[in-house]
Amino acid sequence: MTVFPATGWNRLGSDVIHRAASLRDPVRRGPTRLALLLATLLAPGAILAVEIDGFAEPYEEVRVAAPETGIIARIAVTEGQAVESGEVLAELDNRLLEGSLEVADARRKATGAIEAASADHDRKVRRLELLRGLLASGSARDEEVVRAEADALVAAATLQSAREEQHIAALEYERIRERMDYRTLRSPTAGVVTELILKEGEFVTSQEPWVLRVSRIDRLRVEVHVPVDQVGHFEAGGSVQVEFPQSQVTRQATVDYVAPIVDPKSGTIVVKLVVDNSALALRAGQRALVRTGP
Repeated sequence: MTVFPATGWNRLGSDVIHRAASLRDPVRRGPTRLALLLATLLAPGAILAVEIDGFAEPYEEVRVAAPETGIIARIAVTEGQAVESGEVLAELDNRLLEGSLEVADARRKATGAIEAASADHDRKVRRLELLRGLLASGSARDEEVVRAEADALVAAATLQSAREEQHIAALEYERIRERMDYRTLRSPTAGVVTELILKEGEFVTSQEPWVLRVSRIDRLRVEVHVPVDQVGHFEAGGSVQVEFPQSQVTRQATVDYVAPIVDPKSGTIVVKLVVDNSALALRAGQRALVRTGP
């Protein structure tokens, strides 16, 4: 932050005023307008301007982490590449899971056990119906009918068990497939890949799970530390002008946040600004300058 008070310029101001006052208006023979203007601006206690320095930062910056440990099988992006939200960034090695998925897929598609249990159930139900008819005519005993009923019930339970096994196999298939998708890293936001932390073939540990960094730069965030006597120029939802000297452009910024407390060490208040950068003409990291006046 740079403050230009008149008191800091007293020696220079006095000299300038003296020289300017020595110039006489050819008509009025009095101090020139320049002298009067300098005398006003350089009066003790007058504040010419307050310049508050800051830096442009990505609106959002995410270090994308792998959810599990494992070897990185594929990096699908390069540094500087623009990505959309949900786009695949990298994949962990899934060879073991792929084998398990094939087994689960075969089990969920298998129909032999169900067909065999169904055929046995149908046979025992027909035998039970036959014995019941014979019992009515006196050609079968009660014990035979009771045994046939039990056999039919067991056959029905066996058929139900086969169907449940197939359903469990289908659930297992979905579980493995979802875990494989879980091990696929996707971008949490639209932005630009700004850093590849790990490479293909490297191992991701639980202590350092970060694989790459994605930054959202279609908007930039500028954080400045504003003196207490200048914070009245900033109101959440309002707008201020921000100059980017390195790019030689000035943009309108929206005041996103004004801290409710004062930093006791610096005597300043944190103010966060948001600058539209949809054309990507500005780069994160460059100097930003906010000017306030009296």
